[in-house]
Amino acid sequence: MRIALAIVIALVAMTAHAQTWPVRPVTIISPSAAGGAPDVIARILSERLSMEFGQRFLIENKPGANQAIGLGFAARAPKDGYTFVFSSTSGLSMNRLTAATLPYDPIKDFAPVINVGLSPMMIAVNAALPVKTLAELIAYVKKQPGILNFGTIGQANIPQVTGEWLKSQAGIDMLHIPYPSSQLAAADAMSGRIQVLIDGIPPIIALVSDGRLRPIATAALQRLPGLEHIPAVAETLPGFELNGWFAIMAPAGAPQSIIDTLNLKLQAILREPAVVARLHHTGTYPIGGTPQDLREFIDRDFANLERAVKAARLEKK
Repeated sequence: MRIALAIVIALVAMTAHAQTWPVRPVTIISPSAAGGAPDVIARILSERLSMEFGQRFLIENKPGANQAIGLGFAARAPKDGYTFVFSSTSGLSMNRLTAATLPYDPIKDFAPVINVGLSPMMIAVNAALPVKTLAELIAYVKKQPGILNFGTIGQANIPQVTGEWLKSQAGIDMLHIPYPSSQLAAADAMSGRIQVLIDGIPPIIALVSDGRLRPIATAALQRLPGLEHIPAVAETLPGFELNGWFAIMAPAGAPQSIIDTLNLKLQAILREPAVVARLHHTGTYPIGGTPQDLREFIDRDFANLERAVKAARLEKK
């Protein structure tokens, strides 16, 4: 009887907690640098959350070590429902496969809140290259294996792994050239120093108007809204999919009632036309769903990413 009463009291307290939350500002840790696409997306959502809840949702940037610094900080944050983290494929999945040590456990230290959206990669070629489709590119590379290059920003990340997975699935050979910035990679792609560029959608779309770059495919499973004229890789290589993605997580142990309250509000926000348009501008396509949907998505995506990382022969460092 006492145990049953204690459970009832606890449930009532949790419900009341969720109904009154938040009573003070909420912090969303961004493990990325200010001004980048992840930070911009986090601020779009925090702005709307502040309006909806009547409390400030503050973005606190803690960049470094491929998001490991910020995620490590978030993992150690109070589990009171007033600290969340805006993370992505890099911090929650890629680091599991490429980092020898981490200051957090990507699975055990975080509770899922919501899948913010996908950030697909785009494949583009120098406009002088005599190919207009992915199938033509594959055939062209097969005629001269090891001669063509593909460039990405950095290495051991989603853009490089997309290229390596493409090589593996298509049976082609290209040399990877990493760059310190999207701008430098794009400049070399437009000049012809590299023939293929793999990057997020905004950096490429912004540079195709002058005709020196030709987008030929996205790594999403299907054609994307607003970019229906650009095929998905899966149309040539069935089942091919490799996306970046963004998610909001809570420190493990945060009140589930608060997580559910935040999730429901974010689901509604991610359906707002104005928010959808702003996210599309960053190359992000909203998903939403429940916390459990996010957990299942991360598990499926990790299995796919793991195969691609093995194909890229990336070692933990």
